[in-house]
Amino acid sequence: MIAVLDQQALRDHKVCHQQRPISNLLKPGSVTSIQYFVVNMYGLLVLAILVASATSWANLLRRSKENEPLIPPRFRSLSATVPPFAVAVVVAYLSLNLVLVFSAAPAREFDAEVTLQQVRGSIAEGLIAVFLVGGILVSLCPRRTDLIRLGFRLDHIKEQLTYGVRGFVVAILPVFALLMLTLPLRSNETLHPFLRLLDERGFGPEFLVVTFAAVVIAPIKEELIFRVCLQSSLTERFGAQAGIAATALIFAMVHGLPDALALLPLAIILGIVYHYRRSYVAVVITHALFNALNLSAVWIQKYAENLLGIVY
Repeated sequence: MIAVLDQQALRDHKVCHQQRPISNLLKPGSVTSIQYFVVNMYGLLVLAILVASATSWANLLRRSKENEPLIPPRFRSLSATVPPFAVAVVVAYLSLNLVLVFSAAPAREFDAEVTLQQVRGSIAEGLIAVFLVGGILVSLCPRRTDLIRLGFRLDHIKEQLTYGVRGFVVAILPVFALLMLTLPLRSNETLHPFLRLLDERGFGPEFLVVTFAAVVIAPIKEELIFRVCLQSSLTERFGAQAGIAATALIFAMVHGLPDALALLPLAIILGIVYHYRRSYVAVVITHALFNALNLSAVWIQKYAENLLGIVY
């Protein structure tokens, strides 16, 4: 998972117009109206998503007061069995990731080339993990219905996509609120290295590589590991609430501080959507849209800096 929203755009409150005098912006040909339009439209898009998220929460609260189901379950029985070997592989993989996160040495000076290699490595690792875990599930699930109950289904695909978009919209408001609360913990040093790479390198080939890693590979891999395998296994043993909460906590911890705090509501919403709708497609879409918003925030910030000559 990529870091939550663009930390660098929020971390400083002082903006110094030093690269290009404002008077230069008024010169013919210096800045086009189309460029301003792009920046302004992105701001309106983010505002619209926040308003939609607030509206969705108001609707959920209303449904709760009226004792209506917040999310109608896809199946009468929501139990799903994950092959023990798949669970063992996932637990070992996550244990290793947690050890690496909490035993990592203090960050050295940022190296764009090293980070780019890490991005490429994450793509290779993600593909291996998906084929390994997915292959185990397909091989060891005795019946096709077991795979369907784990979320691998193509029925009502439009409805699955809709729930994926809804999950993304609902998650934005609480994530943004926690992001603002944890703003004092954020700095350029805590910025996710993938986002920092984009900030330093701009929109060359690196942008395409990071986008593929964050918007395609990461959601496919992480939802398979966390929701399909881990959450389903924990839910089967300890119940839905414990399974969703424990999976969300582990998901957040794997991403390290301070991102873990703001990612927790996203993880909980992903767990709820997956539990009730049993849709791997839906949670991958929610996750992918969230990561895409992160990357677009970096892109638009860089675009605005180049446009206005702003130094943070």
